[in-house]
Amino acid sequence: MLDYLPILEQFRATGRFTWPFYFVITVTALFLLDKWTRNAWWNGKVAFATGLALLLPLSWVIEGASAHVVGKGFDGSPNVFSRKHAPQAMRELWERQEHTTYQAILPMPYFNFGSESFTRPSLDGIARAALSTSQALRLPILGSILSRVSVPESRSLTQLVSQSWYHKPVADLLRKDQPFLIVRSHEALTANEAEDRRQSASDRQHRWHPPLPHQPRRTLHGSLGGSAGEFSTPAPCVG
Repeated sequence: MLDYLPILEQFRATGRFTWPFYFVITVTALFLLDKWTRNAWWNGKVAFATGLALLLPLSWVIEGASAHVVGKGFDGSPNVFSRKHAPQAMRELWERQEHTTYQAILPMPYFNFGSESFTRPSLDGIARAALSTSQALRLPILGSILSRVSVPESRSLTQLVSQSWYHKPVADLLRKDQPFLIVRSHEALTANEAEDRRQSASDRQHRWHPPLPHQPRRTLHGSLGGSAGEFSTPAPCVG
């Protein structure tokens, strides 16, 4: 469609233009099936008419079967957004953290998705860890996975994990007496993110790891100067 109507390329989500086609083709299919079924019935083709009448509901069954197959895959993953269903190790980690200790969560690898001008894609592992921790500890995230995010906001937040020689005016809006909580996944960091993590590690005052020696861990750090805590989460959060 974009080849014939290039003007549509200016829209963020061109898939929305398939909805008129979806409704039109559905109504058209119902009309044609009804017409063909009636004609076949009147001409004495009872078996053919019955087959046409069953064709549409049968297509719904076939279409819905694939959704059930995909849905079964969700059963094997814990719901990390629910304290009740989250892994016990994660609940223990959340309970040991006070949301009043930190002013916000800084995810690493950093993500800020939604502004076409300043975009850092979100990886599955860090997205799960940061979003679930944000909900559990009631902390905001210095990033986003949204649509139509403010360009100045995205630029200011992305500068936090950019080169040190960038002017970072957003730092003047942040509290100096409260550290950030760095949520770290095992996914690859950029050079600037790795340097920020090393600096925050040098400022840590205490550390606690749960007794999970046989499971891979994801470390969450307090960061960017000042005192901070560190703890690790087990593998179920890893995407």
